[in-house]
Amino acid sequence: EYEQVVNLINRNKINYISYNMPTKEAIMLLENDLDDALIILKDQKAVGIVTARDVLKFFANNLSLDVPISNYMSSPLQTLRENTTVKEALDFITKKHFKRVIIANRDGDIIGLISQSELTRLLYNKWMDLTRKSSDIAKKAIEFEKIAMMDPLTQAYNRAKFEKVIEAEEERISRYKISYYS
Repeated sequence: EYEQVVNLINRNKINYISYNMPTKEAIMLLENDLDDALIILKDQKAVGIVTARDVLKFFANNLSLDVPISNYMSSPLQTLRENTTVKEALDFITKKHFKRVIIANRDGDIIGLISQSELTRLLYNKWMDLTRKSSDIAKKAIEFEKIAMMDPLTQAYNRAKFEKVIEAEEERISRYKISYYS
């Protein structure tokens, strides 16, 4: 089963600003924001985004900071629906070279965002869980193999064990090119 991003998003770390806010004020908000993204609203609708990366471009290109932030926002705002899977979100981030994914509901209203590092951390944790489970399964398989090769009543090896020993001996004979059993 694939996990959906709606279960992972942080609904509290979205920073909304007005379409008309001066760029200088928006940059000051970003300075204090750990997530480094501002969603631009016009008439209560999200219309764009400005990130810390965008701010670096402002300074690199010596752009005016006295104009509204809407002059520099990335628009239209690219979002994913709430039923998007983690894999789809990672594919989207990779394809678009984004640092975060904005999640919207069916009506197009933003309900949260999740960063690339959060998605990657989630996948890494899932991978570690699968690795642990795989290791546990391998250990149980070895235990079951031991149980299957010994008669529970007499504790003597059964035919399956002898066949395994013969197979190992034949492999040894073949590998070392000798003509006898040890």
